[in-house]
Amino acid sequence: MRILIVSSESLPGSEDRNLPLVEELIRRGHDVRHTGPSQALVKAGFTSTAFAPEFVDWPQATVCRTRLFDDWAQLNRMIAWAQVVVFSMAKGYQEAAEYAAGLSKLIVYLADTSLHPWVWKADLIAAGSPYERDRMASLTGEDRVLDNRWARLYPLDDPPPVDIVVTGSTIMDQAAPQNSRLSKTDFLQKYGLDPAKRTAVWLPSSPACHDSWFKELYGRICASVEREAGFNLIIKPHPRDYVQAKQWATYEDAATPTWEQLAPGVTVCRAEDKWGCFRAADVLISSWTTTAIEAGLVRTPMLLVDYPAFSLNIIKLNEPRFKELLPRTRYTPPSRRTLGRVEPLLEILWDRVDSRTQAHLKERHTWEQGYYQVGSPEYIGTDCTMEELPRVLREGLYRFDNQKVFDEYAARYSAGLDGRAFLRIADLIESVEGYPVLAAKLRAQRSLTLKYGAPLRQSLSGTLRRIRNRLALS
Repeated sequence: MRILIVSSESLPGSEDRNLPLVEELIRRGHDVRHTGPSQALVKAGFTSTAFAPEFVDWPQATVCRTRLFDDWAQLNRMIAWAQVVVFSMAKGYQEAAEYAAGLSKLIVYLADTSLHPWVWKADLIAAGSPYERDRMASLTGEDRVLDNRWARLYPLDDPPPVDIVVTGSTIMDQAAPQNSRLSKTDFLQKYGLDPAKRTAVWLPSSPACHDSWFKELYGRICASVEREAGFNLIIKPHPRDYVQAKQWATYEDAATPTWEQLAPGVTVCRAEDKWGCFRAADVLISSWTTTAIEAGLVRTPMLLVDYPAFSLNIIKLNEPRFKELLPRTRYTPPSRRTLGRVEPLLEILWDRVDSRTQAHLKERHTWEQGYYQVGSPEYIGTDCTMEELPRVLREGLYRFDNQKVFDEYAARYSAGLDGRAFLRIADLIESVEGYPVLAAKLRAQRSLTLKYGAPLRQSLSGTLRRIRNRLALS
């Protein structure tokens, strides 16, 4: 089969996540090409992360025949070549998917990032976990996502119109113990952290969410962790933070890294050391992040600080009067708990705000329920207010050691950290021959190749031969 693998954004530190899949399919005898958006696309308005030019020169990327696309027309030409097009998840690919579908290409989606709804015209979906399988099934429809509106078109116990198979994700393959780049000792030594101290990792949101309230919180958390609690502190920036994506929207200085502006002098984790960072940490701290799911999979507890206040910002209720209604205490002992954003606000604010604000909360809650029709995702840890943070850290109140809970959590939110998801995805791609409808599409693609491919190659060969002859004569 001719297979095009599209790593739909770079995700700094995980740019190579799909290369093992490409190599495996090449090893099995398929004609495979790998691509992703170049930085030229950012200048044209692409809002996700893009690949640096030097990525194509990485040894493994060279083996995988990586060629970045500079515009959508270039991607479309690659799609036209392929019989099977494999997209990973990122914004902005609806037209490319529709183009592939219009050419009757087989379309496979890889859930290589958590909780994203960007799936269009799929024939097969490789889900990262049982939770992702059920969530994707709840979103499935002819046009799965349109202007942030979702429709549940069938009960979850009915077979979905698109086959969704739990394979694990290539990005979580990088978290497998055998793929670890740094041990805890090596990580602490590399970053000059004191092995006698406990270590906390601060996970800020993407730059587009850094309003004035969050910038103040950022500095307060960093100061509290280091000075008041006496922890090692390391900042693990959001993937978009590494490349200043949308930083211009919330900062006058869009070139200097946000951490240098908000927490100068604090140690910062390199993108490629993400998993070593998470495993070296005693606790991960954020205001709200989907990384909380990954934290539970590597058995590191999550501590969310002032996350109801952060949620107010996200849903555009960021006036000080709403934050003043939030309680000064939030801490309860760590457990497996919901990662929803609007539910806590409903509990806290419903009887304390006017009808117009209630309507806004209800609308946002309905939107979130549509996004998570199978229930909000979960995390393992706890939350607290900024005022409670020093005590929670000093007294180790974030600790959670119930291995049974971690095991049950991993069974729901992963397919096992065995580093073999790329093999299961390769099996899924090859399995199309076993689906009558998909096999028919594949045969149609092969027929088109036989009908038009050979004459076209002969025509191109003849044209090149004539050009060479003319050059020789001149």
